[in-house]
Amino acid sequence: MWTIVYIARDKEITERIKQALTEKGIIYKVRENNCENPADYCCEILVPDAEVSLAHGIIIDIGF
Repeated sequence: MWTIVYIARDKEITERIKQALTEKGIIYKVRENNCENPADYCCEILVPDAEVSLAHGIIIDIGF
């Protein structure tokens, strides 16, 4: 099962979180909305249930 660990409203934030998770060996999925207006950007970052606590810690450590 996969759990949403962060909802990003900016592509730069999404990329920073993806990079941090990758560096720590956490697998993830990204679900982006298909909004035509960039101001409506929204992206869900999901990780396996077993990795939620670790992923939250990583996200907090990088300032989100």
